Amino acid sequence: MAGSAWAGSASAAAVFKWLDRDGAVHYDDQHRFEQRLTQAYLSERRVPPKADATTPPAFIRAVDADCRLARERAEVTARASEVYGRDPFGNVYRLSPRQQLLERKVAERDIARYCAADAAERLYRAAQAEREQRQQRPAPIVVEQRGP
Repeated sequence: MAGSAWAGSASAAAVFKWLDRDGAVHYDDQHRFEQRLTQAYLSERRVPPKADATTPPAFIRAVDADCRLARERAEVTARASEVYGRDPFGNVYRLSPRQQLLERKVAERDIARYCAADAAERLYRAAQAEREQRQQRPAPIVVEQRGP
């Protein structure tokens, strides 16, 4: 008989006493007011804006500029009878028909990449993922040799 009374009291919930802002006494089964999910708490709670919730306007403008450049490049390479390139040393050379076709394909790829409806958001998320991946990589081990 004594064992059943003990089991009943062990399963009973604890009661906590707390004061509200006006000084009124309340009793509850939660010991911290911050943990209470009341209508007042939910209506007062503000969700802080996430820094990465939206794509920054400067990034959107940069993607739009890249889109315009890609469209112009595609138009120029499609209309031009001869296309010239420049090497790193400043020498100008004429592109072969195969190289011209390659230039058009690169321009079309850039249009698909930068001019899609969700291009800015997609590219921004990819850049964020790459940045996070770089931060997670362990630092390379550098071995210094000193002496002869």
